[in-house]
Amino acid sequence: MIGKELVKKRLLFGIEKYEDVSMSSFCTMRVGGKAEMVCFPKSICALKRVCKFARREKMRLVTIGAGSNLLFGDDEFFGVVVGLKNLKPVIKSRHNLLYCSAQTMLSRIAEFAKEKELSGLEFATGIPAQVGGAVVMNAGAFGSSMADIVRRVLVLCGGKTKWINAKDCRFGYRTSIFKQHEMIVLGVELCLTHRQKDEITKTMIAYSRRRQVSQPKGFSCGSVFKNPPETYAGFLIEKAGLKGARVGGAEISSKHANFIINTGNATVKDVKDLIKLVQTVVFEKFSIELQLEIEIIGENYDDTRRLPHT
Repeated sequence: MIGKELVKKRLLFGIEKYEDVSMSSFCTMRVGGKAEMVCFPKSICALKRVCKFARREKMRLVTIGAGSNLLFGDDEFFGVVVGLKNLKPVIKSRHNLLYCSAQTMLSRIAEFAKEKELSGLEFATGIPAQVGGAVVMNAGAFGSSMADIVRRVLVLCGGKTKWINAKDCRFGYRTSIFKQHEMIVLGVELCLTHRQKDEITKTMIAYSRRRQVSQPKGFSCGSVFKNPPETYAGFLIEKAGLKGARVGGAEISSKHANFIINTGNATVKDVKDLIKLVQTVVFEKFSIELQLEIEIIGENYDDTRRLPHT
């Protein structure tokens, strides 16, 4: 649902554009400062025009998708935010390969693969992200990740499209080459394996139930912190006695300690202060520095890296 602050809406040359808009409307936690300009191209050609405009005007540019793992800081973001929601989702299959456009929801692709009796995406059940963002951050769950199934990635770089093979994507734990380089993910080719549909269905149902039992409902950005080696961030936060801890309208979930919930009136400052509290207490108790899994954009943002499409 688009918020009331979306003003000066214009549809120009296939580009839906907003100016001076609160980014809370585009983030699943429903908090965030303003952005100077937000554009939703309706075609790849329109997307190229937006990128060309940003380069010509020397404006910073970031891309977003479902907004499920990012926050925009309280300070206004002076630059161009590009969303891909107006591009048509595409899923195509050939033997054990799937091509998916970046803006296609990951859970929809998992369902499509199930119907084709293709296995490898069961872990994606219930992840509220677009596949482009899932590739950028190498999303994963239940011991699997995008790195396990990506064959190659189609990107826009310097105004041109090109394919990048999986071995050159530099996948790591919740990271990839796309987080450091100026490339926009347009699509991905996945290599899956054949498996009986009923077996895939059983696995997806089991994963879905585990999510329902362990993960809270409400406005959040999913897992806030990366899991340190050989342990879990949520476990450390719970053992530190921080379940239910609250700063303003932001609260550590009593159901899963690695989730921060917007109880209704949280600000980005509330969320950031709660993050700092968690990092401080966990380090004092366990000498472990928790690293953010979510991206915070805007405040002190002085480079031009493109962020995840999730």
